[in-house]
Formats: sequence, C-alpha cells, structure tokens
Amino acid sequence: MLAVLLTIALAGGGLALLLYRALAVAEPDAVFVVRANRDWQGAELIVEGGPLSQPRVTQIERLGNYTVPFFLWPGQYTLRVRSQGVEVWTEHFTLAGRDRIEFDLTRSGATTLPATMPATTQSTTE
Repeated sequence: MLAVLLTIALAGGGLALLLYRALAVAEPDAVFVVRANRDWQGAELIVEGGPLSQPRVTQIERLGNYTVPFFLWPGQYTLRVRSQGVEVWTEHFTLAGRDRIEFDLTRSGATTLPATMPATTQSTTE
C-alpha cells in the first residue's frame, strides 16, 4: 500500500513539474535553418545576438544531411561561418514570432576555403 502511495506521489510531482515548466519557461518559437552540402562538412556555425546569453555553436555534418536548425526566440542575430578556423561568411538576420528563415550556404556566394594567396601578386620580371 505504501509503495502505491509513493508511486502516485512521484507521478503527481512529475506532472506538476512538467506543468510548471510549460507555464513558466518560454520556449523558442522561431527557427533559423542553415543548409549546405558536403563541401561545407565540418564548417563551424556560430549564432549570436537576440536574447542569447552565449553563442550557439555547432558544425555542419553529413548526419544531419548538411542541414542545421537553430531554435531561437524573436530578435536580431548574426550567423558566423568558420571554415578551417577562418571566418568565411557573416549573415545578419531578424526573427519574429513563429518565423522560419532558411539560409543556403551553397547559394550565398560564400566559399568553404579561406583565401590562401593574396588578392594581388607582384611580378618579378627584369
């Protein structure tokens, strides 16, 4: 009999905790989706701004079919993309409630590789 009462008390406590969390904790209601392809494998994505206390950082992987969703609150954000430790793209975006914004790296004009040579070269002809 005591075991039954303890089980009921634990179940009631668990339900109360879930109800409290649902009412007291605001969940993100907007999503920013980054799409890429295998050329971007391992590139680091950093989202900062809005009400985030710390940046959200992840990598583009094959496992997610090169698609990375960020569940965020409404606000203004910045996406930074790093490839081989070098920042190769920055994108600013604004999310409103229940927005779904998609950003495709393959169509952005960004390159997966940082520049390894200077933009101009000097000729050494005599």
